Amino acid sequence: MVSLESYGNLGVNNLLQNRSMVKRPPPAIRAILCSLLVISALLPEAACRSMAARQKKIDAYEASGKCFNCKGSGEVECPQCKGRGWITCGRCSGSGRNSGVPATSVDPANFCQACQGHGQLACPNCDGISRLSCDRCGGSGITSKK
Repeated sequence: MVSLESYGNLGVNNLLQNRSMVKRPPPAIRAILCSLLVISALLPEAACRSMAARQKKIDAYEASGKCFNCKGSGEVECPQCKGRGWITCGRCSGSGRNSGVPATSVDPANFCQACQGHGQLACPNCDGISRLSCDRCGGSGITSKK
């Protein structure tokens, strides 16, 4: 099996287009390289189509006067806790116990001091509320019509 490294740092285009090369890649490698070129050429176009479609949806929704981001509520789900209001304690990894202590231990001295044995902490981003004010509309739920 021939590796691409044996062709040096010539680049994909040189491998496919340079007719003066003494050593050409085998057909299987050329087919893979051609496929990669086609895929890489199509990705930006597909991304642009996807972004344009999303923008159309946003514009259509906001034509009603409601914010697309919060659906008119003025609040969005906290991205850090994903709307739960809590995060897993990083000190005990959610076990509620100090490291090396079995889960069956009920001695309070073995509980994690950071979360008091609960394994969870109130989310520092939303203070445990699970929702944040929408940045897009400033918490009003309303956007100006364009």
